[in-house]
Amino acid sequence: MKIGIMGGGQLGFMTILRGTYMGFSFNVLDKTLNVPSSNTPAKIYTFEQYEEFYKNSDVITFEFEHLPIEIVKYMEDKLRPSFENFMLKQSRYSEKSFLSKSGFPVPKFYIASSYSEVEKVIKENNFIPAVIKTTKLGYDGKGQYYIKKLEDLEEIKNLNEEVIIEEFISFEKEVSIIIARNEYEFKTFPISENFHKEGILVYNITPAKIDEKLKREIEEIAIELSKSINLIGIMAIEFFVYKDKILINEIATRPHNSGHWTLDGCTISQFEQFLRAILNLPLSSPQLIKPTLMINLIDIKKPDLYEVLKLNNSFFYWYFKDRKKRRKMGHINILLDNDQAIKFYLARVAELVDAVGSEPTVR
Repeated sequence: MKIGIMGGGQLGFMTILRGTYMGFSFNVLDKTLNVPSSNTPAKIYTFEQYEEFYKNSDVITFEFEHLPIEIVKYMEDKLRPSFENFMLKQSRYSEKSFLSKSGFPVPKFYIASSYSEVEKVIKENNFIPAVIKTTKLGYDGKGQYYIKKLEDLEEIKNLNEEVIIEEFISFEKEVSIIIARNEYEFKTFPISENFHKEGILVYNITPAKIDEKLKREIEEIAIELSKSINLIGIMAIEFFVYKDKILINEIATRPHNSGHWTLDGCTISQFEQFLRAILNLPLSSPQLIKPTLMINLIDIKKPDLYEVLKLNNSFFYWYFKDRKKRRKMGHINILLDNDQAIKFYLARVAELVDAVGSEPTVR
């Protein structure tokens, strides 16, 4: 069995490493050969070689949504999740519209294609504060603008592209769930609580501190949403917890950064469950081993492993990426004995991050 993955980033990298243990071979398609997945046994193809990649792959999936649509369409008959699932994430507006029309809870939103339209929507709906997001290329905080007063609109005055204007939600928590679904069953992972800085996930803690009622509601939405899009694969759903209610922030029909904790804190990782789902193999029932803290390492050189691994029950992952501002270079998972340990570990990792030349990102 040869599995093709479109996108050679860290999500594909970790999927390949797990799948290799399971006896699978992998092909990777990306615009360049210099990707994290080149550090695995996978064969790397460039976009110009997409026909050969297709021919040599039995099943094809994706670890990134921002790919040439015509190439993904060419893969359609071998693609899991489906081409329709892939297209759902090509625009923030199409994603939000689908969720809203399907009856899933989302913040209020509007679409605009010019600065004057944005200004009109905000004034007519008294939409201050608001969040303005470009409809394309939305990940890791890219294309997001927080409008706290009308004067802040100056920041987008020269933005010549379609945007979505969202109600600003002063949420109490952001949480996420991962669900896997094959052709005959589904399984959900424990819910995580996420902490962001400037639109980038900095760390998360599993399990999230939410009551059983909200937990059941989140699980029910995940199940219904996976059915409504006929998911065959894995999906992450981010929620705002807001006045004892929940609103969907966004979804991703692939492995997700908020699920990296599963590599060590769960009886099965999101990456193996993902492979089981797209290959229609029996799914495992994910069980929390221990409360887990996952910390992203953003825009840093590789830290001193001796210092990292001195942290009790810590596990280190490095993605082999060229260092860039705001880029996720790796992550650390730490299995916790109690909640009191969280602040200690965050402070200790912040010290390690500072020591290798980055701005503090986990305080």
